[in-house]
Amino acid sequence: MEIEFPSRLLLESVPDAVVIVDWNGHIVEINGQTERLFGYQRSELIGQSVEVLVPVRQRDQHRQHRENYKEAPSLRPMGSGAPLACFRKDSREFFADISLSPFVIEGNRFVLACVRDATERVMTEHRQAAQLAVSIVLLEADSLEDAGPRILQGISGSLHWALAAIWLVDREADVLRYAGHWPPVNPQVDAFVAHTRAMTFGRGVGLPGRVWASREPAWIVDVLKDPDFPRKPLAKEAGLHAAFGFPIMGRTGVLGVIECFSEHIRDPDTTMLQMMADVGLKIGQFIERKLLERHVRETEKLAALGLLLDAVSHELNNPLFVISGYTELAGESAKQGKTEAVIGHLEAIRQAAQRASAVLTRLGSVSQPTVGSDHVCDVNAVLQQTLAVVANELTIQNVSTEVNLAPHLPSITAEPTELSQVFLALMTHAGRRMHAAHGRGRLTVTTSLDTSHPSSPWVEIRIADDGPDLPVEHRTRIFEPFFTGPAGEARGLSLFTSHRIVTELRGTLSCESRTGHGTTLTVRLPLLGSHSAGTQNSNDASVEKSSLSCGTSPPNIGSHPHS
Repeated sequence: MEIEFPSRLLLESVPDAVVIVDWNGHIVEINGQTERLFGYQRSELIGQSVEVLVPVRQRDQHRQHRENYKEAPSLRPMGSGAPLACFRKDSREFFADISLSPFVIEGNRFVLACVRDATERVMTEHRQAAQLAVSIVLLEADSLEDAGPRILQGISGSLHWALAAIWLVDREADVLRYAGHWPPVNPQVDAFVAHTRAMTFGRGVGLPGRVWASREPAWIVDVLKDPDFPRKPLAKEAGLHAAFGFPIMGRTGVLGVIECFSEHIRDPDTTMLQMMADVGLKIGQFIERKLLERHVRETEKLAALGLLLDAVSHELNNPLFVISGYTELAGESAKQGKTEAVIGHLEAIRQAAQRASAVLTRLGSVSQPTVGSDHVCDVNAVLQQTLAVVANELTIQNVSTEVNLAPHLPSITAEPTELSQVFLALMTHAGRRMHAAHGRGRLTVTTSLDTSHPSSPWVEIRIADDGPDLPVEHRTRIFEPFFTGPAGEARGLSLFTSHRIVTELRGTLSCESRTGHGTTLTVRLPLLGSHSAGTQNSNDASVEKSSLSCGTSPPNIGSHPHS
């Protein structure tokens, strides 16, 4: 029986595509907007299942949705549901908002669907989601290896592309090398990924090489029709079509390339390419920053080692001098047959060797790392170990020490080796300042428990010298790397490193100095289990005080572990 639907004039007056479907899901009428939107002629669609307008991968799901709708048909306004992926005759996809209106004619039930292209809005949302996802990764990631897979996941997942891969420049070989992909497991593209991992690309070769050479993003509508896509056979097998790539830009040029693949033919999205160019700049800045941080950490380790070796060399010089001198005396006494004298000289050598061994033992107790990350640390014990290491250097500098350690001081959470590194740097700094100023000095080391704020108690360690006061303009800068103080006094990285370590312990390291009273460096650390952080500012106007306060470091690009 032929059913009369609304007049063609009425259907053609609707600004959206209109598709009328019978209760079995067959198309019975469309308007001209439908022909233009989907690329089909009316005669090609009448009688077809409505699923012909849906991507193949979603047809079963759409059929189920349609059956569910039949159980409780109702008016569904435009935009009330999630955008639907639609399928054009030329195999291109687009997103659409759908409204549904059930109606009955002569006892037969139908559904009128209005289809409105929502691709631009949806793509804008996807682009924004991808940009936000990458920004969050770059904010949170602690290393290149950690960021890589998460960046690829953020891009491919937010943009709804099937596969993303990263290539990094090998400067020595002058090629791009595979560095990871996302998702880690996808049987449909596994063969393509396996082949990709074994490849390298030179400048101008393939999609990654083109991006590298041009330093600009690139888009391929369909890799199966691209004249310069070496992986074409495997892409066909994996069902991949559209692709785009963009450079990871650093200050010196291209650091790498990220490429993405879709299972569908997609027209170029210039807005997305522009956005990805900006994303590539941000990733490049992240890589260079992390490489710089890694270099600084390595330099800090060398600086700390230098401090330890410098302190120990002074302590070893004395027993070595004794050993050398008594060895010569023993030799002379042996030539003269003075056996008793030789025995006495050998005993002096033995005692000097024991002192040297003790020095190395103390060095080992300070420099030996502790296994684990959170350690119960006795501040007084660490201070005493550090004082033993630095004692000889202070003696040579004619610097005496006064040690006032609060008894029964509560423990803190810290790595003893790192804390000892801080104390060693502060004591060495103070001793050298006093010796340089007037060839002598007095170093005072004090510990105490600050309970002025009961909810956030602190252990306070004060290392004071009686050297010249520090100029006001230098008090906020002494913790900067390689800061040069008065009279060209180079400070290197030791105080900078100390400040970083204290910061990571949620503590503060501050400097106060006033005329005639020398300089005091104060370390304040939260008690074991406490989460206190911040700086309590002094209200004493007579003290010029500068403090670099501490917050926690941000949580700590590369391949996925399965890549």
